[in-house]
Amino acid sequence: MTNRTNLARTSRMLGRPLERRTLLRGLGATLALPLLDAMQPSLLRPGAAPSVPSRLVYVYVPNGVNQDAWWPSREGRNYKPSRTLAALGDLKDKTLVLRGLTHDKARANGDGPGDHARAASTWLTGVQILKGGATVRAAQSADQIVAAEVGGETRFRSLEIGCERGQSNGECDSGYACAYNFHVSWKGDAQPLPQENDPRMLFERIFGDAQSAASASVAAERRERRKSVLDYVGDEIRKLRRDLGAGDRHKIDQFADALREFERKLEFSEGDALVLPDGTQKPTGIPGVFSDHVRLLFEVLALALRADQTRVATFMYAREVSSRTFPEIGVPDAHHALSHHGGNAGTLLKLEKIDALHMQLFGEFLARLDSYEEGSDSVLDHSMIVYGSCISDGDKHNHENLPTLVAGGGELAKDRIKLDRYADVGNETPMNELHIALMKRMGIKLDAFGDADRELSI
Repeated sequence: MTNRTNLARTSRMLGRPLERRTLLRGLGATLALPLLDAMQPSLLRPGAAPSVPSRLVYVYVPNGVNQDAWWPSREGRNYKPSRTLAALGDLKDKTLVLRGLTHDKARANGDGPGDHARAASTWLTGVQILKGGATVRAAQSADQIVAAEVGGETRFRSLEIGCERGQSNGECDSGYACAYNFHVSWKGDAQPLPQENDPRMLFERIFGDAQSAASASVAAERRERRKSVLDYVGDEIRKLRRDLGAGDRHKIDQFADALREFERKLEFSEGDALVLPDGTQKPTGIPGVFSDHVRLLFEVLALALRADQTRVATFMYAREVSSRTFPEIGVPDAHHALSHHGGNAGTLLKLEKIDALHMQLFGEFLARLDSYEEGSDSVLDHSMIVYGSCISDGDKHNHENLPTLVAGGGELAKDRIKLDRYADVGNETPMNELHIALMKRMGIKLDAFGDADRELSI
């Protein structure tokens, strides 16, 4: 049965096309649905393309990268992935590697030391931040400019996610406020947005409707009785499935399976499936292993994007000057200390291992988005995912030739990004030109942003 036939059948049964923002509600649970054919009245018009949302996600890596292992050796479409980019997996054809992007406003420009604070806070704001002790002044970040424009179409204007809790008080880097190190997303010049680092809390916030004391209590009861969000909206799902075509029923079943699998992973990560000795405290919900933590957070984000709960998000692997260790890959040393490698071969090898782990986890996130069907493409095809850092070499604290990768965006209706290539855009090209180009693709046209007055040609 074709999509158009499916939709016609559903329209007759439902009396109208299904709303794109349809929510299934149960006791303390709210479940948004993935894009269904029944939500696309355009399919009833011969030759019309389905209407699908565009999404913008920024993923930040602190402390720079091992330059020799990061950059490919040759430009163009036939480039061979570098040792770090090889960890991305089989998605080379859906990525664009950019060299030459620079954030001049992350440089001192007379303000002295504090490159880490300037890096994180300038990455998406594009401005020279204020060095004034605990006082902060940045600017509205690119993601929040987009969220202000398109966020009203989804339940959450944006999601801010990270593996570490943010800190807004005190000084952290050579006279700069701590808020700069811990945040990349800024709603206003003095308003950094806090990140959620607990996968359970993030999941409940998005899918558990835990906005009130009553619903929070139900979420706790659901965990205690090993119940899924789906158990609370099951009746609504069954009723809806009866009126859908075969293709849409398959999509709902896939989405439900993904939700159940994630909840199962949460239970194991939190220790719910373990019997602990007397006097032993249960884990809090945040896995002790970094890679497990990242995977769970990325999985919730992927589900949120798929269900169109948000179209804008930021994700920080860690704050700038992070001293996280990585014993799971044989690197017990602190990340920031390693970034001051001094050219030592052994230290650079450890940095390469960390970079490869970051890239591998990012690749798994992209693969998950690519596995979610949306219209005739995938969720990844309708998303623009930027991965990078605002420091190139942690030993030099430099802010030119920033390691930057753009994934997805190849199937946008207008102005497709040319993927599967490595492009040198020229030394000292403002990073803000990339932000303008991406914002334009999200429907926002700016004549200038930060130190850029044109869009990057991608």
